Amino acid sequence: MSKQSMPRPAHRMVPAVVGWPGRQTTVLIEDPDWCNIDHVDLWVHALEDVDHYSDFTGWSTDSILQPGDAVIELLTRVHSDPLAEDAALRDAHVIIDDGHAGSTCYLTPEMAERAADELIAMAADVRRAAQAARQSNALAGRQRRNRSQADESLRRVRGGQA
Repeated sequence: MSKQSMPRPAHRMVPAVVGWPGRQTTVLIEDPDWCNIDHVDLWVHALEDVDHYSDFTGWSTDSILQPGDAVIELLTRVHSDPLAEDAALRDAHVIIDDGHAGSTCYLTPEMAERAADELIAMAADVRRAAQAARQSNALAGRQRRNRSQADESLRRVRGGQA
């Protein structure tokens, strides 16, 4: 193996198909260990179009009004575009995508860590809101039961007087 085909640390050499249908060729490219793209199956027209992506991970939630539907969704993955004009896109970075509206956010590792901290804080806020809603519902349920018992007692009293 020549020195040119030796990958950098945390990379491996993988085949990639490039070219137009009928005029494609297979080449070896350096692929980050986190990249899960099959560069043969997902061929590109030119070598400069090769991007690297990890698998998506994500979170979604449905709604009282849309049970079972992913109403809000956040997806994240690692990405790099080795030949991008922007150096920040050439480096490995984190993508957060909203899954529906087509908004994609590109974050440096530091920005992604800050976003993760903010999401953790928001998760704690969501948990506190859920607890407040549960307590409110429990209190309202007791009040409804008390009203129902009072209404039943009043019906008995009126029924006995009638």
